[in-house]
Parts: sequence; C-alpha cells; structure tokens
Amino acid sequence: MTVPINSKASMAGDDALENALDWIRLNARAVGIGAAVIAVAAAGWWFYRDAEINKENAAGKAYMEAQRSAQAGNLPLAQADLEKMLPRYHGTTSGTLAAILLAQVHYQNGKYPDGVKVLEAAAVAAPDQLRAPLQALMAAGLVDQKKYADAAKGYLKAADMTSEENAKEGYQAEAARAWQLAGNQAEALKLWKAIAEHLDSPHAAEARVRVGELEAAQVK
Repeated sequence: MTVPINSKASMAGDDALENALDWIRLNARAVGIGAAVIAVAAAGWWFYRDAEINKENAAGKAYMEAQRSAQAGNLPLAQADLEKMLPRYHGTTSGTLAAILLAQVHYQNGKYPDGVKVLEAAAVAAPDQLRAPLQALMAAGLVDQKKYADAAKGYLKAADMTSEENAKEGYQAEAARAWQLAGNQAEALKLWKAIAEHLDSPHAAEARVRVGELEAAQVK
C-alpha cells in the first residue's frame, strides 16, 4: 500500500510553477534570455520539490513497515529494516522517526551506546520538530549508562530546543533528576525551584516535594 502524496502540497507547487511560467510568457519579449534562466530555475525547483515529496512518502512507507514489525515483537526484523532505510532517508521526517525507533530497539536490547550513536547521526539533519525529542531520548540513553551529568546537560539542551512549555518543563524535570543522580544537588534544586514557581505546571507538585527534600537535606 502506497502512501498518498500530499495533495495540498502538490497543488501549491502547481500554482507556484504556473504563476512563474505565466509571468515568463507575458514578459518574454522584454526579459529575453533572462526568461529562459528563470524558466529553467522554476522547473528545476518544481522537480526538486516533487522528488522531496516522493522521498518523504517512500520513507513513510518503509518506516511503517518497520514499526509494524516492532509492534509485533519481531525486533530483529524491525532492526534490519530500520538499518536498511536510514542511509537512504537520512534527514527526512520518517527517516528521523526510524532512527528514534532503532535507538529504542537498541535500548531494549541493552545496547545503549549503539542507540545513542544512531541518534547522534540522525541529529545532524533532523527536522526541527523532532530535534528536542531526539535529544531527550539521547539523554535517556546516557542515564541508562549512568552518565548522569552528561544526561542532565542533554535534557537541558532538549529543553532549549522546544518552545512548548510543558515539554520544556518535562525535560527540565528529567535534567533535575539526572543532576540528583549525579550528586549535583545544587543544580537539581535550582531547576526544581524554577519549575515549582509555575503553579499550573503538571510538574509543579513533584517540584515542590523535591525542593522540600533537598532543602531539608541541606539543613542536616
């Protein structure tokens, strides 16, 4: 089953190309050779955009097949499919999702360094909307390797990558937990206090408890 091409994207591309060609037809005599250059550029842009849409669709189909294998519990097949598609669809949305899923497969098998390595490679060209969750998953792999200070820094980096407030505070809370595991109670307390100030935050209740615990420990 093929994934349908986004009709709105295709229509927008059609309109843009048609407008460019209409302008060229109306002004061809005035612009002379410049019109031919513009025509080539417009056509090249359209073919490039069409190829990118087709690439995303193909990547989406390959990702869904691998995801079905993972959901069915066939992790070896899912891993093989994901490793096959990553070089081909590097930088696409589905290619980045594939890297995230492959990292999770590695984590489930206890191969945390392998999972982090996959995510690091994907981060180079990841779409903006996936950069924060990708970074957070990388930090989670560092926690599992007991690299708590590096994990805390990774979660804070993920927090800086998102403008969505709940997600940002969620990453900051993970960073605070990692700092506590690293033994850096001062950094953890600073983060928990900042979160506790936002009374409507879903993390505020935990933050207040952690602040109380950490401040009590300082008194002892």
